[in-house]
Amino acid sequence: MCEKFLLQEGKQYALYRFRNEKAFERCVLKHTKDVFGDASEYFNLKPKLEAVYGKGTVPDGYLISFIKPYNWYLVEFELLRAVPISKAKHDHIAGQLQNFKNIEQWNDVRKAIYSTIKKHRNLDKKIQKLIGEQDLPLFLETTIFSKEPTIIVVIEQTDVTNEVAKMCEPFGGQVIEFETFAHENCLTDHIHRFNFLSVARQPVSKGGRKFEAEPQEGGKGTSPLGLLDYTKTKPKSFMFNGKRYEAFSWKSLLILLCEEVANLQKDKFDKVLKLKGTKRSYFSVDKTKIKTPTKIGTTDLFVETNLNANLVVKLCNRVLSLFEYDTPLLLELSSQKTRETREKKEKPIKLSATKRAKRGDNTPREAYVHPILEALIELGGSGKVKTILNKLFEKMKDKMTEKDLEKQPSGNAIRWKNIAQWARQDLVNKGYLKKDSQRGTWEITEPGRTFYESKKEKQVSVT
Repeated sequence: MCEKFLLQEGKQYALYRFRNEKAFERCVLKHTKDVFGDASEYFNLKPKLEAVYGKGTVPDGYLISFIKPYNWYLVEFELLRAVPISKAKHDHIAGQLQNFKNIEQWNDVRKAIYSTIKKHRNLDKKIQKLIGEQDLPLFLETTIFSKEPTIIVVIEQTDVTNEVAKMCEPFGGQVIEFETFAHENCLTDHIHRFNFLSVARQPVSKGGRKFEAEPQEGGKGTSPLGLLDYTKTKPKSFMFNGKRYEAFSWKSLLILLCEEVANLQKDKFDKVLKLKGTKRSYFSVDKTKIKTPTKIGTTDLFVETNLNANLVVKLCNRVLSLFEYDTPLLLELSSQKTRETREKKEKPIKLSATKRAKRGDNTPREAYVHPILEALIELGGSGKVKTILNKLFEKMKDKMTEKDLEKQPSGNAIRWKNIAQWARQDLVNKGYLKKDSQRGTWEITEPGRTFYESKKEKQVSVT
C-alpha cells in the first residue's frame, strides 16, 4: 500500500497513525460541529445496552441532529490499519452492528441523554433555541426518540470505506471518513480530511424495505422516556385534522382516532399493519392474533385495545406520523381523578409548584378569545404564533394568575400558552380563524372580525 501525503504551501503532510482507538476518538470529538453540523449535539455516554440475544454492547457515543429531518444516531469509532480489513476486525465490526440491531430497549440511553441536557443549563438553553416554542421533553419523546437510532461508523482509513459501507448497508448505517495528516508526524501542525454528516436524507431502509420505527413498550404504566406519564389520567378530548373530538377513555380515544384516519385514508389504511411492538402486533385482519381486538369502523381491521395510557398515546402518534399528519396528538386531559386515586387512603404527598392547576387557579380559556382576535386585527389580520403570543401576554398580563405563569408538569411549556392554543382552536372550530392558514401562522376570518366588532366592549367565550 502506498503512503498518503498532502501538500500545502510547499509543506508535506503524511497520514498520521493514531496510537489507539481512544486517541482517534478524542481527535474527532474536537471537531464534532464540523463533522456532524452546528445544529447537532454529541453525548459522550457509555451505558451498557442489553441485546435481545447475543452479548450486550457499549457504543462509543450518541448524536442528535436538531434540524429536519430530526434524527438521533449511535456513533462507533473504528481504527482500521490493514487493507483489506483483517478477518478478526471484520468479525468485530459485524458483531457490533448485529448487537446494535438486537438492542432490546433504549430507555436508559434516552433518560441519560435527557438528564445530561437538564444538568447543563447552557446546553438546555441552546437546544430550546433550536426547537423554538416546542416543549423539550415532548419533542424528544415524540420526534427524536420515537424511532431507533441510525448507526454511524467513523473510520480513519478511507481505503476500506467501501468494505465498511457494505457491512453497514443491511443495518441502514452510515460511514464517515476522518483522516489526519501531520507535518513531520507532529500533531501541532496538521490537516484533517473528512466527509461530514448529511442530515437531509431519506428514511432509513432495512433489507430493501422502509423502516418504521418501533417504540419500546417499556414497563407497566411508564412512557418510553419517563418524561411524559399519562398513568392515572383520563382524556377529555383530542384534536385531529382541525376538529375536536370528545373521548372519555383511552380505549375510546384510540378507536375514534383510528376510525377517523381510516375514513380519510380508505385505500391506504392497511399500512397500519406495519405498526408493531417488540412482542406483539397492534393491528391485524385476524382478530385471533390480538389479545383484545376491536373492529375499526367499516374496515376489515382490528386494533389491540389492551394498552395502558402511555402506549395508547404512542400508538396514536405513530398512526398520525405514518399518514403524515401533524404530531404529537394534541390532548386535553380530564380533571376528574381516576377511581384508583380517589380510593387511595394514604395521606397525599404534597406536590411541587408545577402540579396540575385546580379549576379557578388559572385564567379560563374563554378569557383569551377577545384578546386573540384583537391582537390579530392589530397585526393586519394574521401573524406568526410567537408574535401573537407576545401581544397576547401584554394584553393579559395584569389578569394572569401565578398558575398561568408556571410551567406545565410535562416540561418547559408555560401554562397560559397552552391554554391560548386551545382557545385558538375553539376560534378555528367556530370559523373565526382560518383552518387552512400557513403552518405557524394564525389568521382571522371575516366572521371573526364581525364577531369581534359586535362584542368589542366585553370579552366573550366561544359558545
